[in-house]
Parts: sequence; C-alpha cells; structure tokens
Amino acid sequence: MVILKIAFRNLLEHKVKTAIVGTLIALAVMFMVTGNSILDTIRTGMKQSYSANYTGDLIVHGTSKDSFSLLASGPGAASGSDIPQIPEFQTVRSSIEQMPQVQSVLPLLSGSASISLNEETAGFTMLWGANFDEYALMFPDSLEFTQGGFPEEPGPYILLSESVREAAEKETGKPLHIGDSITLAGFGASGSRLREATIAGFFRFKRGNEQLNLVSLIDANILRSLKGMTRNPMGVDIASSSLGANGTTEAATTDDELFGNGGSLVQTIQPVQSGALVNYDAILGDTSIRNRYTELDPNAWNFLLIRLKDSASIPATQESIQTMLTTGSIDAQVSDWSWGAGTVATLAMALQFIFNIIIAIILVVAIIIIMNTLVISVTERIPEIGTIRAIGAGKGFVRRMILWETLTLSVVAGLVGLLIGSVLLLVVNRVGIASSNMFFAILFGGSTLRPVLSMGSLVWSLLAAVAIGLVSSLYPASIALKIAPVKAMQKI
Repeated sequence: MVILKIAFRNLLEHKVKTAIVGTLIALAVMFMVTGNSILDTIRTGMKQSYSANYTGDLIVHGTSKDSFSLLASGPGAASGSDIPQIPEFQTVRSSIEQMPQVQSVLPLLSGSASISLNEETAGFTMLWGANFDEYALMFPDSLEFTQGGFPEEPGPYILLSESVREAAEKETGKPLHIGDSITLAGFGASGSRLREATIAGFFRFKRGNEQLNLVSLIDANILRSLKGMTRNPMGVDIASSSLGANGTTEAATTDDELFGNGGSLVQTIQPVQSGALVNYDAILGDTSIRNRYTELDPNAWNFLLIRLKDSASIPATQESIQTMLTTGSIDAQVSDWSWGAGTVATLAMALQFIFNIIIAIILVVAIIIIMNTLVISVTERIPEIGTIRAIGAGKGFVRRMILWETLTLSVVAGLVGLLIGSVLLLVVNRVGIASSNMFFAILFGGSTLRPVLSMGSLVWSLLAAVAIGLVSSLYPASIALKIAPVKAMQKI
C-alpha cells in the first residue's frame, strides 16, 4: 500500500522523534504486561492456596445484613453466634451433591471461644467445627501435624493450632499435651456456655497467615453446643408441635407436665429408712421433655464448602446453585473462593485495581507526550502535506497517512515492549521472588513467586498500544487538515 510506504518513510526520516515516541510506548506496554502478569500470577496462586486448603471452589452460606466470613472476627464476635445458618440444609446439600460437576462438599461451622486449663485462663482461639473425617477428605494436605492427628472416632475432640498452644502455654506456664482436657467458653443465642474438649493433636496450616493461625478444628457438636444451636434455641420444637383451633402453637406438654400440680407438693417429710438407697436419677423426674428442648440440631451449619471437578466450571456452577436456591425460596447465597479468603483476597484485588489506575495515568501521559511530538512533526511537514494536497490528495488520504504512521509506530513499539516484558518475566520466573513473610506466602501461593506471562495481560497490552496510536493521531490529523494547500506550498 502507498500509504504504508509513506508512513514507513516518514518514520525513518524522523529517527529521533520515532525513537522517543517508540521508547515511551514500549516502556508503557512492558510495564503493563509485566505488572499485570505478576498480579495475575499472584491471584492464581492465592486462589490455588485458598481453594485447595481452606475454602474450596464455592461456598454456600446464609444471608445477613451484617458482614461475616469463614472466620469469626474475634472476641467481639464471641462464638460466631451472629453468623447465619443455611436454611433447609439437607435439601441444599443433597441437591448440590447430585450436580455432575461437584466432586465433594464439606459442611462447616465457624465460631470462637476463650480457653481455660484447670480454671486458669489460657487465651483465645477461633474455631472451625466439622466432622473430622469429612474435613480430612476435603483438605488432605492442608494441615501439618506436630503431634497427634485426626481422631479415629467421633467424640468431644479438638485439634489445637500451634499458635494457640504456644499462647496458652505462655499464659499458664504449663505445657499442653495430647489427651489434656481444656474448657472452652463461648456465647450463643441463649447465653454463655462452657464445654470440655480433649486435645487430639497440634497442627499448623501449611499455608497459614496471622489470622488462620488462630483457628483450631473442633468436633461440630461441641461447637454447636457452644453456640446454642439446638433444634429450637427458644426451647420449643416447632416441628414437633401442633396448631390449635385458634391457630396458636400447642406444645406437646401441659403446665402440669412441666411444673407439676398442687398434689405434687410434699406435705410431710418422710424420713429415709436406714439402709435404703436413694435413687438420685429419679429426683428430677422425667427429663425427656427437657432433653428434647435442648437437643442439638445436626443440620445446623454455617457454610457448605464445595470442590468442583474442574475449576473452569466455577461461574456456571455458581449460577446453577444460586438459581436452585432462588427457585426453592431458600434464603442463602453462593460465593466463590475470594469471599472466603476475606481481607487477603480483597487486598490483592485492590492492588490490581490501584495498579491499573497507575497504568491508566501513565497511558494518558504517554498519549499527551506522543501527541505533542506528532504535532511538532506535522508542523515541520507542512510543505510536504500542502504539496500532497495540491496534487489531488483529499483530506481522507492525509488523515489515513497520519493514522497509519502512529499505528505502525504504536504496534511495532508495543511488540518490542511485549518482547522485553516476556523476557523479563522469564528471567524472574527462573530466579523467583522469595519471601519468608507468611502474608506474601499466601499471596504468592507459596514461599516463592514465579510469575508467568498472562495471555489476558498480553492482549490488553496490545490493545492499549493500538489505542495509544488511534488517540494520539486525532489532534495532529486535525491540524494537518486545517492547512491550506496554497499557504503550505509557500513555505517550500
């Protein structure tokens, strides 16, 4: 094409200006592709770290006007009693397990409690309540046991975090061992509660952070008891009650059954005959009703973690689950791993957002500099442009000529920037960016970051280079089109 030949000739004739503009574009593209590839690698590593070790691919949870997450926020959140339960849990779990793309699920409770040992305060721990066998199947490589391991049978067991253990031993001055019994104090809907738990092991999260290191794993029923998650926290089992004629709930018992009647009062004291055995279990009478009111609800769960067979199906599966919940009028939501990761994922996404803002500012500055350089170039070529117009070239030809010049320069410089950025990423990948900081280990998905070229950043960088060329050519082209051919030829 004639226009391309003219564009290349003009670029070669103005080598200094071409080099300046090309260098700016190449640096901008190199910065874009390198920075976004590193951030994409961090996000991918963080996703692998969290989804493989803590959150799964998707999380079903209840809804609340207050914010909450997998981790109770600390002593102020008590035992996590404000975290909503998943309604109709068995229906939800059964429906999700039948989906072909689902590999496994893990019901989970979240809470917190203070610890005491032999009536001595021994610190605080956040708690995840689960069935230990299900947790081991879902996250087989997430824990590093320093002593003990998963309990072989159900029971009131707790796996204590090493960080929590160290804090407890420091506070009490006494060592903790496997088999020791500790007292947990939690707060639920019906007030404060104390429960005993036996230490079955001590562990560290292989990819922990300051917040995760405070989490201990506990038998789900112990945490339910701490949180007061009975079949009905107010003491009436609605499911087993019947409605009276007036539409009110009639409990399965009467006042006399609960409290007795006048005849139940002891009028005279009957002495215990010598040698007679006292049946202490019968003193309180029939406790079956009371036991039913305080029975723990086995279907009370805060979260359902879901692992998929293929992570590429996360968006489609998330949409399918949410549709199922909405169709069934179940007041629950499904979120991806980043919701479960909480502040760490939010920080990583905020870093990428800030980085892209910086990139946008750099691109605007680059466009302004390139535009000014092209304006100077057009001004110096007024006689040439006037001659072209005088011999019959229309305004469209001149506009295309300048556009092709800037596009050619932008694309070539952009490709150079991509090449430099790719080589730089290859070098950094080979060397690695090591960090002993636990927070960066979570971000990196390991102790060393090895960034790889992101196809998304490559495409966006090329598009940015083309956009630079298009935008930069608009103002210089408008100046060139305002030049009258007669006046331009007078400057020859």
